[in-house]
Amino acid sequence: MTTGHVQGRRMRYPELESRYELHETLGTGGFAKVKAAVHKLTGERVAVKIMNKKGLGADLPRAFREIGCLKKLRHQHICQLYEVIETPEMIYLVIEFCPGGELFDYIVAKERLREKEARSFFRQILSALRYVHDRGFIHRDLKPENLLLDENSNIKLIDFGLVAEPDDPQDLLATCCGSPAYAAPGMASPLSHFSLVADTHTSQHVILSHLRQNCEFSSEKTPMGQKKVSILVRCPCFRG
Repeated sequence: MTTGHVQGRRMRYPELESRYELHETLGTGGFAKVKAAVHKLTGERVAVKIMNKKGLGADLPRAFREIGCLKKLRHQHICQLYEVIETPEMIYLVIEFCPGGELFDYIVAKERLREKEARSFFRQILSALRYVHDRGFIHRDLKPENLLLDENSNIKLIDFGLVAEPDDPQDLLATCCGSPAYAAPGMASPLSHFSLVADTHTSQHVILSHLRQNCEFSSEKTPMGQKKVSILVRCPCFRG
């Protein structure tokens, strides 16, 4: 059975469209796109992440890792996975719709966050991260673009595409990934190792940098930005 195919100028997704009415595209990236949709029977508004298996290539296992993680998570500040529709060619993730859009766009529109508002966002982000960590996962790509707002302007954490599930949550990981501008010091060097502490550091950076209307470690050249992080934060040496 084939799944996404072109009819006229519009891509069709028969297996998905038998249950959902597709609306506008909310975002695109790589070999995936996110569209707004409405369930035909219940009328519930949702978002659908549409992924082409062939296009994902070597990243396909990462997509299944994300699905496995999302199936285990249910928290008020994490975007809820409702349904997974898989065909030989496509993967559709039906997820909670967040009409408030990205925290990044919210911050840009307001120019800066008020301290009271920043504290509220920070508590919600930490609540989500603690839940994720308590279940043995590390997000590894926390940034304002991966934080959505619901109809009440509450935080919803999304995009677990780089999630890690170490055998022990305290284990150190060596893969350098995520967004350099928000990376924790332990992720700044290819030789560095980090754990769930990296997620917590990044959450602080996301909020504090936008309180001051800047991204303090950003740089046009990523290696220089990494160097600044490495210099500014040093880990103490413990003996005994």
